[in-house]
Parts: sequence; structure tokens; C-alpha cells
Amino acid sequence: MRYRQHCPVASGAEVIGQSWTVLVVRELLHGSTTASQIALGVPEMSPALLTKRLKQLVEAGVVVRSATGGRTRFDLTPAGRELALVLERLGQWSRRWLPRPGVPI
Repeated sequence: MRYRQHCPVASGAEVIGQSWTVLVVRELLHGSTTASQIALGVPEMSPALLTKRLKQLVEAGVVVRSATGGRTRFDLTPAGRELALVLERLGQWSRRWLPRPGVPI
């Protein structure tokens, strides 16, 4: 999604606000380095969408892709690792303000 605004929040949301992207970053923060490892953490995500999101994260400078011996690896850049703070705060906010899945409101 493109907001086409100069607001830093809008710019950040363009990078990590698309469906599944935050969960892909979460998996990378938890140590996943291959698409198959990431897929285990987001089992409902289609492989095609995972590939697309990883490509977008690489283009945004959040992830770096490398290939060695026919194996592709994905690692967070310093910018990507800094998202740990954002995701931690999002999780804290969610635990405090949102009902747990499956728990009636």
C-alpha cells in the first residue's frame, strides 16, 4: 500500500504495514534465516506471498538476501533489527488493550 505522504508513520507503514510483513520480521528476529524456517512460523501464509514480502523487505533495506552453495539466506539489516523495539511495543499494547483470540469480549 502506498500512502504517498511525507509523514514518517505513513512511510514506515508502507514498509511493514502490509499483511503478514510484521510476522515475517518477527520470525527473522527470532532467528529464522531461510524461507522454509519463516514459513514454519507463519503456516497460513502462502509461499508466493512470503517470497513477495521478503523481496519487498530486501528492496526497503530491512532484509539482506545472500546465497551460498545454492542455499538462500535472509538476515535483518541494522534497520530491520531496530524493528524489534517496534514489535515489542506493539505486543505490549496488544496484550494490554486487545481481547485474546477466542476469549469473548
